[in-house]
Amino acid sequence: MTVISGKSNVFDEVRCNTVFLCCASFEGRCLSVAKNLDMSKVAASYVFQYKEFKCQTDIKAKRLMKRLKCNSTIELSNSNPILLTDAFVKVLDEIVEIHLDSNLLIDITTFTREGLLVLIKLLK
Repeated sequence: MTVISGKSNVFDEVRCNTVFLCCASFEGRCLSVAKNLDMSKVAASYVFQYKEFKCQTDIKAKRLMKRLKCNSTIELSNSNPILLTDAFVKVLDEIVEIHLDSNLLIDITTFTREGLLVLIKLLK
């Protein structure tokens, strides 16, 4: 696993056959990585969205889905860790099944801390 820090240019590190995960937010920064990503290197994308903030994040979620050619978002829960974990497990299982030899790029910008902790634990 390669961790790309803020000191390197993330876009120079993206390889072909990459699976990209990101989270919709009410903030414009949730679009910054997706907007600059070379889509010819992306095999699949998953846009997550916290159901508790859906009203505030729908516009950015739609922009992410259009840019990343996704048909839907994956619903996360900020108040229910079981639903949050189940959503991540479902997506990771799909990635393993369909994109086993792919690289994984996660834009951590707008996931919640709890969501990131669960995701990192599942990836280990």
